[in-house]
Amino acid sequence: IFKVIDPFINENWNLYAMDFDEEDESYLYLPNALISREIPFLVSDEGKEYFDEWKDSLEKCSEEYKKGILFQIG
Repeated sequence: IFKVIDPFINENWNLYAMDFDEEDESYLYLPNALISREIPFLVSDEGKEYFDEWKDSLEKCSEEYKKGILFQIG
């Protein structure tokens, strides 16, 4: 999903896969799960609001992965 569909729906419709997680508080849990596995994902504007909730997980990742996510956060 995050390798193929996420970039596709973003490019064509400006949508983000992270916005379609149906779990409660998905912006807290989904990014942490993806980050812990170093799965690249696109961060929506709404997702950026929760960055403080998952930035600690990002500290444990490789520098390359961190740069990719932090670049999106701005």
